[in-house]
Amino acid sequence: MSNNNHQATLSLILKVLSGNILHHLGNVLSRAGLREKGAQQTISQMILAYDDARELLKKHNIHGDNAISDQEIEKLMKKSREFKEDAQRMEAYIAKNLQSFNRIFNQDPHIPDPEICSMLKCVEILFDHYPFPENTQTLVHWDEKDFDFMGDSIVLLKVLFDLLNCALIAVQRAGQGEVFIHAQETPTENILIFKITANSNEEPELDYAKRVMTDLAGQLTILIQEDDGMEIGLHLPKIASQHNAS
Repeated sequence: MSNNNHQATLSLILKVLSGNILHHLGNVLSRAGLREKGAQQTISQMILAYDDARELLKKHNIHGDNAISDQEIEKLMKKSREFKEDAQRMEAYIAKNLQSFNRIFNQDPHIPDPEICSMLKCVEILFDHYPFPENTQTLVHWDEKDFDFMGDSIVLLKVLFDLLNCALIAVQRAGQGEVFIHAQETPTENILIFKITANSNEEPELDYAKRVMTDLAGQLTILIQEDDGMEIGLHLPKIASQHNAS
């Protein structure tokens, strides 16, 4: 992939990442009743504010008509604890996703802390955000089958961007063809296949995608079929629960 295409892909993934963070933050603020008021505190300031409020409540000792009951204090403490936990989760969420983006930017394929991810959700994001050239989205078909895998959804999104980009370039160069995305499985692995019906004798450059798949204990395969286009497969090992269900 050319440097311009690489930068464009990174830009789009950063846009998706930013949208995910804002959506997640919006949910946190909404639960706290702050979204409509336009909260101006940063996440860290929110956590500090919690600690200050907690100490104030502990020291609060008003008697007479203005007294705050133990039940009311406990209710306030519970709400403030929940808010702090939300804020801390938000900080961790942002940090993790920015680390993923940094690995993509530096072409680092290693995923140190893989998590269970949904392939369906990754491909949905791909379709929502890929900048399809005019009249090309109708050439891409997907069976919408899902499977879970151990990995990083942001890093895998970069891999999917690269594969779809290569597929559409092949169709454009051939002046004909379509792209079919579908899932298959074997007893030990799940496979996402990009079937490109455009004739092509040139193997696409997918070095970063190959290294990511190797890091995930999988592999990327490319099969060029004479007069029948090309298939690119993402082979991912099944996780333990999928082995047990087989």
